[in-house]
Amino acid sequence: MFDYYRPKEARFCPTCGQPLVEWQGKDGPRALFTWEEGIAYPTDQGGDDDVKLLAEDRMKYRLPTRFLIYSYDCENHHPIDAECEAPDGTWCKTKIMPFEPRKSSTYT
Repeated sequence: MFDYYRPKEARFCPTCGQPLVEWQGKDGPRALFTWEEGIAYPTDQGGDDDVKLLAEDRMKYRLPTRFLIYSYDCENHHPIDAECEAPDGTWCKTKIMPFEPRKSSTYT
């Protein structure tokens, strides 16, 4: 499983400039949560309504101090990684990493 991530600002492939919109990561709770940069708790959860946690229950979750997210939006240069920080549990920093081809996918 994984979580979804929405950076506050638009992000682009560091090699060709392709917009990067869809972000995922496996360093958080991995419950199909949607995290938005600047908000301390998950704002939504994927899945059917009958299995989603209530908003007040989602508010108990926080991100680790440092975590990695990735995007496959650029077909020529993927995955694109971003290092993120949440020093007090609230995601506040996103740094796009230079593209480095992988021999095999870490994120399957």
